[in-house]
Amino acid sequence: MQYLEAMASGIPVIACDWGAQADYLNVSNSFPVKSFLKVIDDPNYIVKCPQALNNRWCQVHIDDLCQTMRYVYDNRAEASKKAEIALIQARGMTWQKTAISFINRVITMYDKIGKMEEVKL
Repeated sequence: MQYLEAMASGIPVIACDWGAQADYLNVSNSFPVKSFLKVIDDPNYIVKCPQALNNRWCQVHIDDLCQTMRYVYDNRAEASKKAEIALIQARGMTWQKTAISFINRVITMYDKIGKMEEVKL
Protein backbone atom coordinates (compact mmCIF):
# COMPACT_ATOMS: atom_id res chain seq x y z
CA MET A 1 0.00 0.00 0.00
CA GLN A 2 2.86 2.41 0.67
CA TYR A 3 3.77 2.43 -3.02
CA LEU A 4 0.20 3.25 -4.03
CA GLU A 5 0.08 5.97 -1.37
CA ALA A 6 3.27 7.50 -2.75
CA MET A 7 1.90 7.27 -6.30
CA ALA A 8 -1.37 8.91 -5.22
CA SER A 9 0.60 11.68 -3.51
CA GLY A 10 2.77 12.40 -6.55
CA ILE A 11 5.95 11.19 -4.85
CA PRO A 12 8.53 9.34 -7.00
CA VAL A 13 8.60 5.65 -6.13
CA ILE A 14 11.76 3.60 -5.66
CA ALA A 15 10.96 -0.08 -5.07
CA CYS A 16 12.51 -3.50 -5.53
CA ASP A 17 11.68 -5.23 -8.79
CA TRP A 18 10.20 -8.29 -7.08
CA GLY A 19 6.92 -8.74 -5.29
CA ALA A 20 3.29 -7.78 -5.72
CA GLN A 21 4.17 -4.18 -6.59
CA ALA A 22 5.81 -5.47 -9.79
CA ASP A 23 2.23 -5.90 -11.08
CA TYR A 24 1.80 -2.13 -11.33
CA LEU A 25 5.24 -0.55 -10.95
CA ASN A 26 7.50 -0.37 -13.99
CA VAL A 27 10.17 1.85 -15.50
CA SER A 28 7.58 4.30 -16.85
CA ASN A 29 6.07 5.14 -13.46
CA SER A 30 8.78 4.31 -10.91
CA PHE A 31 12.41 3.45 -10.34
CA PRO A 32 12.73 -0.32 -9.92
CA VAL A 33 15.76 -1.57 -7.99
CA LYS A 34 17.37 -4.94 -8.66
CA SER A 35 16.69 -7.60 -6.07
CA PHE A 36 17.18 -11.30 -5.49
CA LEU A 37 15.70 -14.02 -3.30
CA LYS A 38 17.91 -14.93 -0.37
CA VAL A 39 17.60 -17.92 1.94
CA ILE A 40 16.48 -16.82 5.39
CA ASP A 41 19.47 -17.71 7.52
CA ASP A 42 19.05 -15.45 10.54
CA PRO A 43 18.71 -17.86 13.50
CA ASN A 44 17.06 -15.21 15.69
CA TYR A 45 14.38 -14.63 13.08
CA ILE A 46 13.83 -18.36 12.55
CA VAL A 47 13.38 -18.88 16.30
CA LYS A 48 10.68 -16.17 16.32
CA CYS A 49 9.16 -17.37 13.06
CA PRO A 50 9.82 -21.13 12.60
CA GLN A 51 7.94 -21.28 9.29
CA ALA A 52 10.74 -19.15 7.82
CA LEU A 53 13.09 -22.14 7.96
CA ASN A 54 14.13 -23.17 4.43
CA ASN A 55 12.31 -20.18 2.92
CA ARG A 56 13.57 -17.11 1.13
CA TRP A 57 12.90 -13.42 1.22
CA CYS A 58 13.58 -10.58 -1.14
CA GLN A 59 16.89 -8.81 -0.72
CA VAL A 60 17.55 -5.59 -2.58
CA HIS A 61 20.95 -5.01 -4.20
CA ILE A 62 22.28 -2.25 -1.94
CA ASP A 63 24.57 -0.76 -4.60
CA ASP A 64 21.70 -0.53 -7.08
CA LEU A 65 19.49 1.05 -4.42
CA CYS A 66 22.14 3.67 -3.62
CA GLN A 67 22.68 4.44 -7.31
CA THR A 68 18.95 4.71 -7.92
CA MET A 69 18.44 7.03 -4.96
CA ARG A 70 21.30 9.24 -6.18
CA TYR A 71 19.89 9.19 -9.72
CA VAL A 72 16.45 10.29 -8.54
CA TYR A 73 17.98 13.07 -6.45
CA ASP A 74 20.15 14.28 -9.33
CA ASN A 75 17.37 13.98 -11.96
CA ARG A 76 14.42 15.56 -10.21
CA ALA A 77 12.70 16.62 -13.42
CA GLU A 78 12.58 13.02 -14.66
CA ALA A 79 11.48 11.84 -11.23
CA SER A 80 8.66 14.40 -11.25
CA LYS A 81 7.50 13.23 -14.69
CA LYS A 82 7.40 9.61 -13.54
CA ALA A 83 5.55 10.69 -10.40
CA GLU A 84 2.94 12.47 -12.56
CA ILE A 85 2.44 9.32 -14.64
CA ALA A 86 2.14 7.27 -11.46
CA LEU A 87 -0.37 9.75 -10.00
CA ILE A 88 -2.63 9.40 -13.05
CA GLN A 89 -2.37 5.61 -12.85
CA ALA A 90 -3.05 5.57 -9.10
CA ARG A 91 -6.22 7.60 -9.59
CA GLY A 92 -7.46 4.85 -11.88
CA MET A 93 -6.88 2.16 -9.26
CA THR A 94 -10.03 1.77 -7.21
CA TRP A 95 -11.33 -1.02 -5.00
CA GLN A 96 -14.18 -1.57 -7.46
CA LYS A 97 -11.83 -1.94 -10.44
CA THR A 98 -9.61 -4.26 -8.40
CA ALA A 99 -12.59 -6.43 -7.46
CA ILE A 100 -13.79 -6.61 -11.06
CA SER A 101 -10.29 -7.54 -12.26
CA PHE A 102 -10.02 -10.22 -9.57
CA ILE A 103 -13.39 -11.71 -10.48
CA ASN A 104 -12.47 -11.74 -14.18
CA ARG A 105 -9.20 -13.54 -13.43
CA VAL A 106 -10.97 -16.14 -11.31
CA ILE A 107 -13.51 -16.73 -14.10
CA THR A 108 -10.68 -17.05 -16.63
CA MET A 109 -8.87 -19.48 -14.35
CA TYR A 110 -11.97 -21.66 -13.95
CA ASP A 111 -12.58 -21.55 -17.71
CA LYS A 112 -9.04 -22.85 -18.28
CA ILE A 113 -9.48 -25.57 -15.66
CA GLY A 114 -12.79 -26.60 -17.26
CA LYS A 115 -11.16 -26.82 -20.69
CA MET A 116 -8.33 -28.88 -19.25
CA GLU A 117 -10.82 -31.30 -17.68
CA GLU A 118 -12.71 -31.58 -20.98
CA VAL A 119 -9.49 -32.56 -22.75
CA LYS A 120 -8.78 -35.26 -20.13
CA LEU A 121 -12.23 -36.80 -20.62
